Amino acid sequence: MPAPPYTIAYPIAGSTIQNGASPKSGLFINRSKIWPTTLQSWPVRSAWRTNPSNTQSDRGSNNGLEPSGSASMAGKRPIIAVTGPDRGGWPAWICTRLAVWRAGGKALRLRPKVFPPDVPLPAYQGLILGGGADIEAAKAGIQIDQLLPPKELKKDGDSQLLAWLFAPLLLLVRGVLAIHHAEVDELRDAFEERCLQQALSAGQPILGICRGAQLINVHFGGTLHAELSGFYGESGNPASVYPRKQVTIQAGSQLQHILNQDTLLVNSLHKQAIKQLGQGVQITATDKAGVIQAIESGTHNWILGVQWHPEFLPTLHKHQRLFRALIARAQR
Repeated sequence: MPAPPYTIAYPIAGSTIQNGASPKSGLFINRSKIWPTTLQSWPVRSAWRTNPSNTQSDRGSNNGLEPSGSASMAGKRPIIAVTGPDRGGWPAWICTRLAVWRAGGKALRLRPKVFPPDVPLPAYQGLILGGGADIEAAKAGIQIDQLLPPKELKKDGDSQLLAWLFAPLLLLVRGVLAIHHAEVDELRDAFEERCLQQALSAGQPILGICRGAQLINVHFGGTLHAELSGFYGESGNPASVYPRKQVTIQAGSQLQHILNQDTLLVNSLHKQAIKQLGQGVQITATDKAGVIQAIESGTHNWILGVQWHPEFLPTLHKHQRLFRALIARAQR
């Protein structure tokens, strides 16, 4: 007895097939049926294939290669607050944001007028105190000592002439790097002190860059040299975004552990510097003239300050290690 007529799915909607028996299956084909034009009429996938555990690809899974808290996994990047001025500072912000992202974090820009004293600061897992204007002494209650260069180190006539000739070029570089740069920023001084205090209370890692390193020292009761003009004598203080100044790193310091070397070429854009150390602050790097170039805290949580600008050196991996160390600490 022949099997009942069947309708066989055909890829072209509305097509028909002649009556007949399939030589392989023996099924009868009824040409009176019009093939379905709606998806509901198509065969349903088997129960085995509808089970995600049987067909799910393991591509992109963790596979145990990274810890569950790794910043490279979606949604796990720690928020790193980056302070800056209300006006300008865009080159430094863009470079810092890139450095933080490459290190596995997510940068959040904090500015004084966006977060006035009556507005709570956002949550973050780490803090970068950025560079910028000099720290104001009188109204901020900060003790800054004036540095007078020794007479034997004063520049001669030729050095003074070269300084005057290159001054416009240096001013142009500083202008490009810090548009709307102010000599002092009292509002920012108070704002960053607030950010610093919040990070300290929460035990969060802190990286101070240039001005930020000076602010860390002042917070703990240290003092600053207000002016470095003439301090370097005839050797000069190379003011450049390029790494032209060599610093010596203290053996056994946290900075040496991060960079894994004893000397480092850095850039230099500052005219103030740390003089007397604050409570618990330690020197971790100096230049040839003895000016302090890096500090860290020996009594508090992860705190590191550098007088140079690692954010402007994205192609030098040694400098980018500072950001990776900060992010690694923020993930703990």
